[in-house]
Amino acid sequence: MKLNFSPVSVLSIMLLLLSASANFLISQSTDSLKTNNVNASDTLTAISDTTLSALNSAADSLTLSDSTALPPADTLNPIYNKAFSGTGSYSSILSPGEIKKLDYRYTGNFISYLPGGYLFDLGHIGQPNEASFYGMGFNNISFMIDGLTRTNRLKNSFDLNLIQSQYVDSLEVFSLPRGFLYSSFNNPVTVNINTVDKIANVPTTKIRFFQGPDDEGYIGAAFSAYLMNRLAGSIDVTTYRAEDRFINSESVNWNLAAKLHYMPSNKINILGSYNYNETTTNLFGGIDVDSMRTLYNAAELEDEIFNPLSSIVQYGTESNHSLRYQKITAHNIAVKVLGKFNQFNSDLSLYYQFNNNEFRQNEYGRVEGIRKIFNDNRFKVFGISLKGDYKISIFDLQLLSVYETTRFKSPLAEAYKERSSFSIGGIGSARLIDSLLVPSVFAKSLNYNGSNFLAFGIDAGLNLWDELTFYAGASYIEKPLNIITETSVNPDYRLFALYDPIFFPAVEKNKIDLLEVGVKVKTEILKGKILFYQNNTNGLEPIQFLNDNFEKQNETGFFREADIETQGLSATFSFHISKVLLTSNFNWNLSFNNQLNAVPEFNFKGGIYYVDSLFNNNLDLKTGFSFTLLGKRNSFIYDFETSRQIFYQYTSSTQSFSLINNEVLGTDYQIDFFLAGTIQEAATVYFVWENLLGENYFQVAYYPQRARGIRLGVTWTLFD
Repeated sequence: MKLNFSPVSVLSIMLLLLSASANFLISQSTDSLKTNNVNASDTLTAISDTTLSALNSAADSLTLSDSTALPPADTLNPIYNKAFSGTGSYSSILSPGEIKKLDYRYTGNFISYLPGGYLFDLGHIGQPNEASFYGMGFNNISFMIDGLTRTNRLKNSFDLNLIQSQYVDSLEVFSLPRGFLYSSFNNPVTVNINTVDKIANVPTTKIRFFQGPDDEGYIGAAFSAYLMNRLAGSIDVTTYRAEDRFINSESVNWNLAAKLHYMPSNKINILGSYNYNETTTNLFGGIDVDSMRTLYNAAELEDEIFNPLSSIVQYGTESNHSLRYQKITAHNIAVKVLGKFNQFNSDLSLYYQFNNNEFRQNEYGRVEGIRKIFNDNRFKVFGISLKGDYKISIFDLQLLSVYETTRFKSPLAEAYKERSSFSIGGIGSARLIDSLLVPSVFAKSLNYNGSNFLAFGIDAGLNLWDELTFYAGASYIEKPLNIITETSVNPDYRLFALYDPIFFPAVEKNKIDLLEVGVKVKTEILKGKILFYQNNTNGLEPIQFLNDNFEKQNETGFFREADIETQGLSATFSFHISKVLLTSNFNWNLSFNNQLNAVPEFNFKGGIYYVDSLFNNNLDLKTGFSFTLLGKRNSFIYDFETSRQIFYQYTSSTQSFSLINNEVLGTDYQIDFFLAGTIQEAATVYFVWENLLGENYFQVAYYPQRARGIRLGVTWTLFD
């Protein structure tokens, strides 16, 4: 699978294939794609490629794909999962049309295109990259799939490798003041991923494939069809892998998603879903720069660090046995009952989730001097979720309630534990002066493990015409400690409890103040959003514990109290005039000088593209250059098992705290060439020549970013 041909030749071949494919498809009758012969009386009347969308706030029905076709006697209008965001919510949305031609490897790459979004990219596909929004990540973000929390309950984090990119229909990030409302844990930030819910009158197949350097490859296939009258089904299977770029960096990923959509009537629909994930990721831990400094002088060091053949990694291999890796196995089952009754919409969900993270280091104990880790970190979740939306006169009301019980089996949570939670909350909005002004109040009460946690807030949107919206909101949150943190700060289980009270902070809950102010504009040529955000919290900072009698370990030893303030500005826009498209997502971290903040001082993701419709509007072309710019970044180390970032260490002999690494990374940039062409809305062919200038840099110290290379692929939708 290696790429042994020149970039120029590849680009030429791609352009020829693109042109040939376009001419071939154009020569075919488009009726085979657009006209459906409906024979049964209880079937839908159209094909829809993306029926589940965060933008589906209009009626829950499909339109005829051929205006000349007559509707059947009994037409079903399926009910779909809608986005949570409603009137005056000011959420950020990445729509299906925008996703279609973005440059991305996997689902995590979508983060960089959203306001305030940043991905801590470890430079190689399959690594558990952490996401950040509003300057917050690592134990502060809830990820939801179709409105159900999927966040790892043990770590309060989520590996975006567990959601296949072709299964994603749209993403929505709630405004910061409202983020706590939707998940089961009061995290200040919530991201909801809406998945594709395809219902078509004819069987439909979608294929996605790409290939990149280091034997990096992805292949996925999705199929949907009517199984019988009123019952539609779909299945989506993907796998991708990358060989070792650096020693012990290989990863293999398998994902399966299946859905059933039963439509007994136009008022009630029942959806069933099952997701299976299995990933194996070798954790090379970045480059061991300290060891390499003893082998190379300063002039040689930079080139050798980025040379996979000579670089030394933190966790290598010995006799073909990985010294550090993780394997994740997950099963997720959900049943939804969706109701639509005049002005009232309801969503009742029952769900079960199982996750096992097998974390290993020197698992056979064959390498002396390396600690043996053999941990199975499991949890099971049983839950029920209820969401209701009601409109009456000028008022919009939304009710949200979740009950969960979670069983943990992990040495991180002292073997066996069980936690139950129940939350009830809601939003009340008023559309005043013909929706010119939309004030809202919202609140939530969470009972977690017998303790109560309150959260509430207010916001308002000022909608000037249809093009301009101003927003301001603030909220206060009480958030429980997650199970690992709760266990770690419990003095009953610490051998050194009698000797030093510094290891036992008196924090029983996080108290968080949130603020967001912004403006959103949407015209024919300009779409953009500018916002200011602020977060103040009494957090707990993970500390690496150094004892003279034990080896240094990249794990959390204990926690100490830390008041953390995050402030930032975000400006995201797309400017489309004539055949030129300019895009930008610029984020400025105003609290960068805080040593507990790993988000860059600023980061920019944008591009300049030529966009046009060719061959009688049958080929939609987008090509140009993408730019990535990173400001100064503070160094930290990953605690992979608990998904935490560690800045400080405590040395027992001196009883002092110090930065693990006080190096601040400088400004870095990358330029990519990007080409994507969509043929008759059926096939998208894309070609990426990344890191054109061959820049050597780290996005996270010391994880080298990818060298100059080519990635090419195709996404194709076929109708039978």
